[in-house]
Amino acid sequence: RVFNILYGAHHSVENISTVNHSSMKLLSSYSDHEISYRLKNYFKFMFVRHPLDRLLSAFRNKFEEHFKTFEAKYGVQIVRNFRPNPPAHPKGDDVTFAEFLAYVASTSNNLLNEHWSSYIDLCQPCFIDYDYVGHFEFLEEDASFLLATLKLDKFVHYPQKQKYYNILSEEEKGTYLQSVPSEVLRDVINKFALDFQLFGYHPHFIGAPH
Repeated sequence: RVFNILYGAHHSVENISTVNHSSMKLLSSYSDHEISYRLKNYFKFMFVRHPLDRLLSAFRNKFEEHFKTFEAKYGVQIVRNFRPNPPAHPKGDDVTFAEFLAYVASTSNNLLNEHWSSYIDLCQPCFIDYDYVGHFEFLEEDASFLLATLKLDKFVHYPQKQKYYNILSEEEKGTYLQSVPSEVLRDVINKFALDFQLFGYHPHFIGAPH
């Protein structure tokens, strides 16, 4: 919503119900020379969150809220390959969190969707010299600090969470994790090991970085 304001697509963050991504130009759409110039001269930032929390959020959004495109493209494959005795014609609309994590753990990094790809692969922090790394756990404070640093706080403020946004309690997150076999959880933690290490997250509980 903040970017929509800065791009001129809207005038108030509070009145945006649907985020318009089409007005945002991706770095990959520039020429090699233009990309190199921007990486060298522009202020670069990224935001991270606990890897397991991020995976849980992606699962809840794409599968529990029944995004049909994700169910068809990923859900059917997940049920077919990671459920004992799957139905002959799975619909992909009943993927479990354990099945989803088993899929993520066993899939090559270059084949993972951006919503559950590691930050190492998605944002390339080992190759891009970021000026600022914010954390989802302190999102409002970090985003407000970033806007002030860039002197954009006069034009836009970080908005409050949408009313429909449902935050899970630590107990509810624990219930999801308890449904995952220990060997699957171990494989996921190993797969995202660099994300845990680089951004200060503990692999054995979902919480703020230390």
